[in-house]
Amino acid sequence: MKLRTMALLALLIVCTACGNQEEGVTQPTETVTDAVSETAVASYLDEIPITDLSAQSIRIAVNSQDDRPNLHTGEETGEVINDAMVNRDRTVSEMFQTPIVYTAFDSRSQLSDEINKVVRAGDDVYDFVIGPPGDCIGNLAQNGSFVDLMTLQALKTENEWWSQSMNTSMMHEGKLYAAAGPIALCYLYSPYAFFVNLTMNTRYKLADPYQLVTSGTWTIDVMADMMKEAAADLNNDGIMDDADQFGLTTTAEAGKAFYLGCGADMALKTESGAELLMTDAASVDILDHLHELMTHPSSFCTDKDDEKAGDTN
Repeated sequence: MKLRTMALLALLIVCTACGNQEEGVTQPTETVTDAVSETAVASYLDEIPITDLSAQSIRIAVNSQDDRPNLHTGEETGEVINDAMVNRDRTVSEMFQTPIVYTAFDSRSQLSDEINKVVRAGDDVYDFVIGPPGDCIGNLAQNGSFVDLMTLQALKTENEWWSQSMNTSMMHEGKLYAAAGPIALCYLYSPYAFFVNLTMNTRYKLADPYQLVTSGTWTIDVMADMMKEAAADLNNDGIMDDADQFGLTTTAEAGKAFYLGCGADMALKTESGAELLMTDAASVDILDHLHELMTHPSSFCTDKDDEKAGDTN
């Protein structure tokens, strides 16, 4: 059975297509996007051939977890992003006279395994997949599961609702197998934010973090020094645990944001492919600093809710 176009949207959010896609075939289901502006959306929707899909559904497999939801609630709740996505789905469903059906997977690996099985079997099960890039792109992109997005006429990756930096990074020999954009919830929820407890900052007479940032002197080392000053063994038992005060509370996942925030990158795109950068001296030095920072007794860094980074791999 010939597969309908399958797209993979992963957080960052990555969009790839898989299956036996015929070049030049317009795929209406590839155009489900969130609007950046009403004018842009009106222009984009006007370009799409309206096809009656009432005999079928738009079927989306999605990885959605409590800490990284990728599904709207199905109804308007007053939350801006949720309601925008509900309205988006309603608009697309009405345009093409077809329901949008989600199949949710709690586990990233379950989603990846499912897509791998479906593509290998040639089964017509899903049209889109929303999932993380590491598990989906890393595991599936290399086995020939994806279609070049540049062959999809209705998918205009040059427009503002697609990440152009992602397009540049993922383009290889004129072909694009992954793209990122606000079609999936995680794309809008993925930025990292850094918060400072100004009450503690004043109590311990630490430097003004805002002035440090504006003066260009805010660094990982400065943050580490401030973190150590603010930490305290409140019950004097000689053990830093959840009964004490930490100078930094974060998650192991934030290590990637810290790494990129130091001006480093994981790989460099080259004509022949990519060059891994994390093994050079500068990258190793940054990683050493981050490891010391996130496993220090003054830092509460979790991989899971009840585990410190120093106790996990």
